[in-house]
Amino acid sequence: MTLAGRLIVIVEQLLFIFAAYVIGYDIFYGWWNFHPVKISAVVQVGVFALLFIICQLCFLRAAITDPGWIFPGSTSVQDGSESSFVERKANGKVRICAKCKAIKPDRAHHCSICNRCVLKMDHHCPFVNNCIGFFNYKYFFNFLFWIVVFCIYVIVLVVLDGLSNNEIRIVGIVVGFLCTVVLFLVSILFCNHLRFVSRNVTTIEHVEKRKSTTFNQYDLGAFGNITQVFGNNPLLWLFPFWTSVGNGYVYELRPNKLETSLLLARSS
Repeated sequence: MTLAGRLIVIVEQLLFIFAAYVIGYDIFYGWWNFHPVKISAVVQVGVFALLFIICQLCFLRAAITDPGWIFPGSTSVQDGSESSFVERKANGKVRICAKCKAIKPDRAHHCSICNRCVLKMDHHCPFVNNCIGFFNYKYFFNFLFWIVVFCIYVIVLVVLDGLSNNEIRIVGIVVGFLCTVVLFLVSILFCNHLRFVSRNVTTIEHVEKRKSTTFNQYDLGAFGNITQVFGNNPLLWLFPFWTSVGNGYVYELRPNKLETSLLLARSS
């Protein structure tokens, strides 16, 4: 963990705590003492607490889960899957990382910050102070989704509070502004990753191949790509449970249309 990463995480948590203070105390601080219990207020605070907990769980899963680190110098892979690798050197041999000297399975990349290779590495994320790879990408995506929902909900509560009191408190304005900024930034990131998931590419693959017309052999169609990351049970897609398909070493491939056409022509 880097010092910068720790500081970013601390700032994130302070923003969460500040939002919890504003919503849980400053906006609703006296209704249970000075007014009859309002079901609407109970529901609003309850929903906020639920969103707060879900965001924290997604953050923790993304931050503490091993993304798929490959031990430096490792010369073997599990399940004998080396023979199934399709990303190889020009001479047909498996790729070896020039930095950590480990075998690089398909879609694996070396992280200069963690100083080791990561299975299906997407990027090193300072917001969770961890690499995002095969085993925690779903949690990272869940985190982005619930942050968007959380920010929208906080902004709505602040606006409703202002309408009911004919004014918005200063702390409400501050937390509303902060959530608006976070919502704008995270929404861009979320939409990008939604696009990446639907196309079955990582951030690294997108950057490397965006100017290339190379056939994407991992693209199984939108639904197939989504289920590969989130699993076959849609009820669990948005929650931080492990449901991804595969082991991080071998991936289902989409037949190259050109190769398929040649094969059919030869067999006819």
